[in-house]
Amino acid sequence: MDEQPLDLAARACEMLGVIISEGAHCNLNTLPDAAWHRAGHVGFEFTAHGEAGIREALQSLFDQFVDDGLKGGPQKVFGRLYQWLQFNKNARPKGPIRDVVCDFIMDRFPLEIGDDLFGEPVVVRRVHTVGSLARVTGQHPKTLNRAVVLTGLADGDPDVSLGVRGFDAAAGEALARRIETAVPVLALPKFLNCNRTQAEQLVRTGMIPRISDLDEATGVLKGVALEHAESFLTNLMSKATHVAAPSYGMQDILTASVTSRWPVIDIVGALVSGGLSRVEVVDPALKFKGVLVDPAEVATAMANQTASGLISLERAVELIGFSPLAAVAVLNMTAPDGDDYIPKHVVTNAKGVGVRMFRESEVQSFRDNHVGLVELAAREGMTPKSMKAILSEKGIYPLPARQAAVPNIYRKSDLAA
Repeated sequence: MDEQPLDLAARACEMLGVIISEGAHCNLNTLPDAAWHRAGHVGFEFTAHGEAGIREALQSLFDQFVDDGLKGGPQKVFGRLYQWLQFNKNARPKGPIRDVVCDFIMDRFPLEIGDDLFGEPVVVRRVHTVGSLARVTGQHPKTLNRAVVLTGLADGDPDVSLGVRGFDAAAGEALARRIETAVPVLALPKFLNCNRTQAEQLVRTGMIPRISDLDEATGVLKGVALEHAESFLTNLMSKATHVAAPSYGMQDILTASVTSRWPVIDIVGALVSGGLSRVEVVDPALKFKGVLVDPAEVATAMANQTASGLISLERAVELIGFSPLAAVAVLNMTAPDGDDYIPKHVVTNAKGVGVRMFRESEVQSFRDNHVGLVELAAREGMTPKSMKAILSEKGIYPLPARQAAVPNIYRKSDLAA
């Protein structure tokens, strides 16, 4: 308010206030002076708090629009305020409220690159709705709606349309690509050249994540994205040195598991995290079955980890109990001050490379003292969105984190209190 002329500030208050007090599509030409006076006071209650206050007012209008089940774009929601900013016939300046409303609309509506917004073309699409994502990708809206909810891109009921509620555009398009290339878990043995048990373990531990690991997921959402399977295989093969003939004592992973008496999945976890220094491959075309390790090194490396209480990322994912994608996000979570919620421990392998590991007791302690929103909502028989709203009303909020795309995690002590 202090950085603009009085007439711009007054007009901003009136235009924001009028769509709140008189309705988004009121007839401005017939409004009496008393109504304009009231609108100015209403608007000032929000604009006096700066950008945060204006966004609060816009959010309340948007939420009401969504709750009423209405459809339409920003002009439908914000009516006269939008028209005042969009159709600037006399080219008079509108002041800083223009930029605040512009950002809010970009964050909520699926504007396409090149669309005109307040006289300027949209450069980057920030959000999609299920409808806009379906139009861009050609995929069925119901499938996308379930996918968006079950992967945590947006809160809601997977069987109820999200309508105009938006979500991150880049993440939505990436999810659609994963769905388009998804393969069933039963196809992994052929793709990786491993047996069915190994493929199922890779999926169960999150080394190759499902598109959604929630029980409600069905059909294609229970499959794995081809890019994740390819990424795992590329990472696995990159750890191996290509040799003409295997060195003395080297064995394929399954045989080394029997020799060293350590599970295949533990060996794979140590391998992909860089915990093994002797890894070879003679014929890369054999893929998983072609990777060779030293069972003696496996036994030593795994024994050292066990003795120190350290576990790999993959074992930590299993222990923490969330879906694999959520578990990895939680293990990477850092508080706003930069501290890890679950400490990471770096162990130097035989090649002198630092390998990130976790202490089992610290992972278990975190799991014992925290609960995820999805789990909590399911326990109470409601949607995550409703559960989060109830908790917020009671002053209970999830753990703050530096990362934007982490699951909502609550302290059990806050809930008990």
